[in-house]
Amino acid sequence: MPGLSKERIPKRRKRVITPARKEQNRIAQRLYRQRQKERLQRENQKIKPLTTLRAIQPDPSVKPMRLEPVHPVNSDIPEMDRGIRSRPSLAQMKLTLDHFFPSSDELDIQYAKEQTSDQDGLHYGPTSKTVLPDLYRNTLELTHSALLRACLHNAQSLGISIKQFFSYECMSLCSPFYRANTAMSDDPHALIKNVSSPSTPAHLQPTLPQILFPHHPILDLLPWPALRTRAVMLAATAPTLVDAVDLKRDIVEKSGIVCQGEQPWDMHSWVAAPWFLKKWRLLLGHF
Repeated sequence: MPGLSKERIPKRRKRVITPARKEQNRIAQRLYRQRQKERLQRENQKIKPLTTLRAIQPDPSVKPMRLEPVHPVNSDIPEMDRGIRSRPSLAQMKLTLDHFFPSSDELDIQYAKEQTSDQDGLHYGPTSKTVLPDLYRNTLELTHSALLRACLHNAQSLGISIKQFFSYECMSLCSPFYRANTAMSDDPHALIKNVSSPSTPAHLQPTLPQILFPHHPILDLLPWPALRTRAVMLAATAPTLVDAVDLKRDIVEKSGIVCQGEQPWDMHSWVAAPWFLKKWRLLLGHF
């Protein structure tokens, strides 16, 4: 501020390096460089690979062991066992529908054979063979695969073989239950009895509209009698209310009805999507 004397800032004293200080610095730098050099040498020794090879000489005190001649393995194997061992471990599988969709009896026979072979394998070694899970009972199915599997099972329950199921005449033209030569004087109970079978599950028994009106056979495989009756009858008599092609598309392509149970011939194993219930409430009624 004006009128006041300015304070004088003392200057920093210049440091004087004496000869003893210089010698001390030189010794410290020399020791530092020596430590750095030793550290680099240790690191290089760790990274450097072994470049020298050491020949291993045999021990003169150890006597060489005399090896006995080895006979072929097949000489001790009986003819039956030799034929079994000559087979490949994994047989070539033919991808047919019989392999993808075997019957329950075939699965039980296959499972019994696997259990028998596993028990026999216990006598040949200390460790037993690992039992692999069943490929047919431990898989995750897609919605369309589950629908196809359920329809195949229901077709077999109705007496339709796999070959007939995939034939053009069976699944592309008209239902096998349809009788075109039915007269008005025919007895309804007799008609149903002629196309029914005692071995057919109760929910798959054909109804009278399935015999009187032509329809797509996919409806015969659904274990909902009320849905089949209304869909077949309304599609034939009132096509403006029920479009058969649209109904088939919603079932097959859009998965409106899905089988989630282990018994596809039981109506309680099937579930309808909410949008399907809303769209086809005329056919489903109380469902």
